[in-house]
Amino acid sequence: IENTAGVDIHRAVLGLDNVHWATGYKSCFSRKLNFGGTAQTIDICGDKPARIAVVDLVKSHGWTPRVRGGLEVAKEIEPGRRIAALQQMYGTSDPADPAA
Repeated sequence: IENTAGVDIHRAVLGLDNVHWATGYKSCFSRKLNFGGTAQTIDICGDKPARIAVVDLVKSHGWTPRVRGGLEVAKEIEPGRRIAALQQMYGTSDPADPAA
């Protein structure tokens, strides 16, 4: 399970091949949940049609979406993934750099 993203488990259990999948909001810090306050960067990955929907949702909250790629990178943005969490907490990630 350590090397498996939650979205991969959901896809396997539900067995729905005719839908698009995306994931985001994996590391929302409680101090940033005051909508209209400090913006937060939200990592998103998944199939393109689903990513578009999640990007629109993130923007509607006044936050910054950062598309990380397809579902193959989902495990990298799961909570508890040390590097992603530290980068978001301390602002060391660059939203313009897709490799960050």
